[in-house]
Amino acid sequence: PEAFDAVYDCITFAMHRSDGGPTAELKPGGASLSLTYHNRSEWCSLATAFRLHECDAQTAAVRRGVAQILPLEALVLYTADELERLVCGQRDWSVEHLRKYAEVRTADSRSVGFLWEVLAEMVREERELFLIFVWGRSRMPEGAPPQRFSVDSQHVQGDPDEHLPLAATCFFQLHLPRYRSKEACRAKLLYAIYNCKEMDLA
Repeated sequence: PEAFDAVYDCITFAMHRSDGGPTAELKPGGASLSLTYHNRSEWCSLATAFRLHECDAQTAAVRRGVAQILPLEALVLYTADELERLVCGQRDWSVEHLRKYAEVRTADSRSVGFLWEVLAEMVREERELFLIFVWGRSRMPEGAPPQRFSVDSQHVQGDPDEHLPLAATCFFQLHLPRYRSKEACRAKLLYAIYNCKEMDLA
């Protein structure tokens, strides 16, 4: 016990709040009460309760907001993962899903074919960046997107393989140069999605 007290004598019955607010006492006078071997169980119980209930007011506010949209009783029908997908969308969406609801507005099928192939070879993180680039969000809604993804040709001067694609996030639209090779399409698309992560810059 003495060795324990020597190690933890700098810890008191007060904790820093997660939001960076003022230190909160776990019990009255807790800021001047040190953690010791003999009161360790009480400290653990109080610290656990503090963290578990620290955001009760915020959680209650969210609950009231959700109740304005749907009956809270309906939430028991979903798991946490299912509810997250319904509210936030799919993180690991497939290229087939995007292509199913896409609208291709160009006769240049070769460059669009390169696009689908490059997307299919991307890892999930890269597909998220692509969605941010063309839509301003990283997840795909469940079912049909509320707005169709559209692809059209970007008319450029000179060699199209030297040009980057452009996106209109408000319209979920990609303006694709008429790339002559899959390698050029991949290189320019990856450069665009990695270096244009802000919606206002897409």
